[in-house]
Amino acid sequence: MEPFHRLKPADIKVIGALGDSLTAGNGAGSKPGDILDVLTQYRGLSWSGGGDHNLSSVTTLPNILREFNPSLRGFSVGTGKENSPGAFLNQAVAGDRAEDLPVQARRLVDLMKNDTKINFQEDWKIITLFIGGNDLCDFCSDPVRYSPQNFTDNIGKALDILHAEVPRAFVNLVKVLEIINLRELYQEKEVSCPRLILRNLCPCVLKPDDNSTELASLIEVNKQYQVPRALVNLVDFLSPSVLRQVFLGNPDRCPVQQASVLCNCVLTPRESSQELARLEAITQAYQSSMRELVGSGRYDTREDFSVVLQPFFHKVRLPLLADGRLDMSFFAPDCLHPSQKFHSQLSRALWVNMLEPLGRKTETLDLAANIALFCPTQNEPFLRTPRNSNYTYPTKPDIENWGSDFLCTEWNPSNGVPTSVHELRPGDIKVVAAMGDSLTTALGAQPSNSSNLPTSWRGLSWSIGGDGILDTHTTLPNILKKFNPHILGFSTGTQEETAGLNVAVEGARAWDMPTQARDLVERMKNHPEINLESDWKLITLFIGSNDICHYCENPEAPSAGEYIQHIQQALDIFYEELPRAFINVVGVMELAGLHQGQGGKCDPPLAAQSNCTCLRRSQENPLELQELKQVNWNFQSGISRLSYKPQYLQREDFAVVVQPFFQNTLVPLNSRGSVDLTFFSEDCFHFSERGHAEMAIALWNNMVSA
Repeated sequence: MEPFHRLKPADIKVIGALGDSLTAGNGAGSKPGDILDVLTQYRGLSWSGGGDHNLSSVTTLPNILREFNPSLRGFSVGTGKENSPGAFLNQAVAGDRAEDLPVQARRLVDLMKNDTKINFQEDWKIITLFIGGNDLCDFCSDPVRYSPQNFTDNIGKALDILHAEVPRAFVNLVKVLEIINLRELYQEKEVSCPRLILRNLCPCVLKPDDNSTELASLIEVNKQYQVPRALVNLVDFLSPSVLRQVFLGNPDRCPVQQASVLCNCVLTPRESSQELARLEAITQAYQSSMRELVGSGRYDTREDFSVVLQPFFHKVRLPLLADGRLDMSFFAPDCLHPSQKFHSQLSRALWVNMLEPLGRKTETLDLAANIALFCPTQNEPFLRTPRNSNYTYPTKPDIENWGSDFLCTEWNPSNGVPTSVHELRPGDIKVVAAMGDSLTTALGAQPSNSSNLPTSWRGLSWSIGGDGILDTHTTLPNILKKFNPHILGFSTGTQEETAGLNVAVEGARAWDMPTQARDLVERMKNHPEINLESDWKLITLFIGSNDICHYCENPEAPSAGEYIQHIQQALDIFYEELPRAFINVVGVMELAGLHQGQGGKCDPPLAAQSNCTCLRRSQENPLELQELKQVNWNFQSGISRLSYKPQYLQREDFAVVVQPFFQNTLVPLNSRGSVDLTFFSEDCFHFSERGHAEMAIALWNNMVSA
């Protein structure tokens, strides 16, 4: 028996395909403007499973392979659903998601076993698997069900069925389509596409604003859905930015009114919105989780079976006309599905990927390019696998610390002590201080050793902790120690006696800031090593989480205006009492986005929501969730204006700078695309030491960025 790494195209006897409407061929043969005909499944034109006519008129993977073996079986012809006579082994189902793949795989196996013209044990089979667009379109409505982890687990279940039951199989795992690019088509004003249908089909891609947190999140997740490697032709995930690019770029031709029905999560988020950034993050998570699945070695246990990830969908270049407009002839009338022209390019790109060695596969699909159909050569006659590519999947090293990669080379302070805050260097800072709530006392930063209440690990606090050095604990003071080893004020340990100039108090709200400010000023005045007049002081103020978490308990709760007023009162005290002061005011984090759908031990009603009344209520009531987000935004908006208050611009040695890194808060994801709980403490609301390290890095980067 020839092993799979010596498999030639002519050896392939059977071809099958699994996936959704892009593999079923929806709209592939539809005439321009005939939106209803997009419901027709042109399976015979499908890029990975279709066999209408022959290669001279219809370019598909089966028609390419028929040039090597005219007796190839399994391809689909004509139109119809997966159970129609012409569908044969193209068992893709329009509208299906990754969770439906095991059923498709089971049906495909049964069809092959029951076909008398297929020698199930001896015939070599190619199966192309491409899925993910519908998962991403539904992610925003149910982020747990359509998480990257569940997405990949469901692909794994389908591959497990094939691996366990199908001998002599080459599986193409095609990278998830970068559907983000379809936003361009949606946005193209001169293109007529059914936007209402598209938004409903894929809201996660079309709804977010450009440059928004939601879009960035989507792209991140899209990347984790993607990856190159596997041999059941596993095709990489299509980024949702493609869909947005196409659809949003053509509001006059694309059916905007239907977009919320077709893909609301992708098509309807505003540009620059949090929803769109989240969608981008989820997209990257989808891609990464697929790469991990294929590179795990789970399907490399047999000589007659292989899964190869084909990455040509990793990046998509949309076709342009001579006048710069998108060439809509590549798309079906709904602006969402590919036309036959697009299917032809997909099959060509897949074929080229199959002949390219792993590690050197093309990762870009240029739809306007002339993609040549190369032939195997005498020196390289085989379909490429990890073995015959001499390729080993890279492993991702564990992160052991978060500060050792600090690569600054200019450590020196100013030649003389600066008199202007605008000429202040990191090495000029002599004193650090902080104020706020339990997020600054570092409550729960380390696991608890007993059943007692969580400990405040002030020495690990992101903005004021000074335990160890930067190589072991990443905090703002430890970064500043690189510039001035004699800096004063940082906290160490867990005791109040070693809190230093960390005056933060658990449970504090904005109305406590004036009191904390007075306490801080007194501590500085009474500190024997601080020269109040000449030493430059860096103070970080971070407050607001408790105000937002409990505003819904009391109709008379302080408004955003009062919240800002309390912070201003604290700043006024500093302005009157402290010379040479640089004040960091850190914007309040976006709570709803950070703590939704954490999963695992942090599933509701546990954890974060037990610490945050309004967050818990919002999980049960969409209107209250919207109100929570509005209150959150009002607080952020008010803080953003503090830097420009004229009363703080009068002195040369005083500055208030708003650091906005928390403006759009993205849930951290692990390599499987699920929420990375290592960033959170045991209560799932506060941050672990790793979370504090990331906050310190973000604050530092804000401080040195223009």
